[in-house]
Amino acid sequence: MADDGLGALPGSPGDELADGSRFLQPQTLGSILGGTLSIYFGRWWTVCLIYILPLVPIAAIHAALVDTGANGLAALVYFLMVMVSLLLGAALVVAISDICLGLRPTVRRCYQRAFASSKLITTYLLAFGVILGGIVLLVIPGMVFAAWYMFILPVLVLEQLSGWAALRRSRDLGRGCYWRNIGVYLVTSIVIYVLVWIIIVVLVLLAVFVLGSFGEFLARITGEVIGVAVMAPLISIPMILLYYDMRARKDNYGAVQLAEDLRI
Repeated sequence: MADDGLGALPGSPGDELADGSRFLQPQTLGSILGGTLSIYFGRWWTVCLIYILPLVPIAAIHAALVDTGANGLAALVYFLMVMVSLLLGAALVVAISDICLGLRPTVRRCYQRAFASSKLITTYLLAFGVILGGIVLLVIPGMVFAAWYMFILPVLVLEQLSGWAALRRSRDLGRGCYWRNIGVYLVTSIVIYVLVWIIIVVLVLLAVFVLGSFGEFLARITGEVIGVAVMAPLISIPMILLYYDMRARKDNYGAVQLAEDLRI
């Protein structure tokens, strides 16, 4: 029976990503970019489902509001979609961790494990608010806060810290490598943005050409879902791999420790 990515977690590996433990060691820019693409395309169905399931109805509501001219509400719904996609990064942390242990990730397990903590949302919003405040006041503090708190989701999910303790842990983990980490993340994100937006433009033009006016509506929903549900994991995976990189460099982190963090 084909795996739909929704069922219980199988207990054995045996696929092309069974050597995922190679990500639990110091990484380079090239290995992080290559690892991101390898993980994404090796498990694209489950990775995309994590984002698509909750985001499709929100994207449909946004498209309908745009069609009716309710631009204010549409902007709020789009902001909600972006915020939801950011929080879904917590489920992606579980998926990538399973892959690194040679296990097959499933959507149900990723949701259950990621959102087990009642403080996940409040802690993430705390970090988001600090970064946003730094950007509003002065751009440079915002960039510094972004460098400090880029590992907040892996810390929340894997280390079970919350509140200011989670923010301090993320800052301490990246200490000494802040600008290196931001640089690696920006380069990988730019490469991925270019590739994905080329695909989006081609798909949208094709939908409009084949389906006419309905195709335009469908293309808008599809474009938003692809833009968020496909882009979000692709730009989140490098951050998770950088987290493993920092843990490997500073904590001698490996498969045994990751399995303990996941409580496998």
